[in-house]
Amino acid sequence: MGLPVDRGGYRVLGDRVLFAYRATSFEVPQEWYDAYQADLTTQHERGTPGVAVGLVSSVTDFLDWAWSDLKADWDETGASRASWIDQLSCYNLPTTDMPERISARFWHGGWGPPYRVFGLTNVLVLSTARWISDLCSGTEVCEDFPDFVETMLRGETARDRLGEGPCGLRFRFMNSATAHAFVASTGATSDRIRCGSRAGETFACDEGFLMEGDIADMGREWDHAFPGRFDWTAAAWVTWLNGSHPSRSLSEPPKETGSARNYVSDGSWVFTSRPEHLAWHGFLCDWILYLARLAHDRARDRTSSISLADRLALMRKAWELGRYALRILVWRGEILIHELGHVHAGE
Repeated sequence: MGLPVDRGGYRVLGDRVLFAYRATSFEVPQEWYDAYQADLTTQHERGTPGVAVGLVSSVTDFLDWAWSDLKADWDETGASRASWIDQLSCYNLPTTDMPERISARFWHGGWGPPYRVFGLTNVLVLSTARWISDLCSGTEVCEDFPDFVETMLRGETARDRLGEGPCGLRFRFMNSATAHAFVASTGATSDRIRCGSRAGETFACDEGFLMEGDIADMGREWDHAFPGRFDWTAAAWVTWLNGSHPSRSLSEPPKETGSARNYVSDGSWVFTSRPEHLAWHGFLCDWILYLARLAHDRARDRTSSISLADRLALMRKAWELGRYALRILVWRGEILIHELGHVHAGE
């Protein structure tokens, strides 16, 4: 049959199409894959990700299955699904054309995968905040910290442990690009931060990646030549800026000139992060969930002559891939909790 032909994230071998991500792999017939892609294109063109098209299930239905535990926790919090945009101070990523710019296959709508990852990370932390615990410091710095995290991510205000406030949390995704700078509800390129700053001080969203009031570096552009390169040794995507990828780790984020990727400066109530990392993690989650839904939809296609054992195996692989994507949100959530710890401590 000859050697497999690489197609950027999958391989074609005869009449089969092979997919892999880390330790999970599966294959589908080429004819079925072509029909699936046609239905997926139709779903994207219609702009109806919440509606199934032919072989392709809806984004909503798939996540209700793959992330049912997260959805149940989210529903229990009663948090609004649209609250995150109100907490954005700077968002230096494209919005209207992001799905195409990032080659989105799963979240092909709205502001695309990066914004989804931003919101879902907040959801994950909010829905599990009650289990946050301080296991090792032996101090009272983290007293009431779980309640503080929950209050912040609900978009409410609170006081930190030093009595400063009441303030609400703001998020900044900053580089030096003016074209995509965004401030919630205004469209301006600067934002007045009422907490954690001096009276009258503003922050320009295109001033670069700031730390302690000084420019640490200008921040890389968000676009790292996506979709990058698929490393078949690691069975994972890497950016063109990375020469190699350790097979036992997650896909590594883009590298930058400075060492910091996220910070809260001077006890401020502003969480600042690099937009290129959000974009990269958005791309990774989108690709992994695309594979997960593909395996899931192949398993549930009753028009195909697949054995029950093969269907169950495909469903298991779909579930595993969904957890890979969720792991990226967990990693981002760990960092968010860490930075919120600085906000709560006031230093």
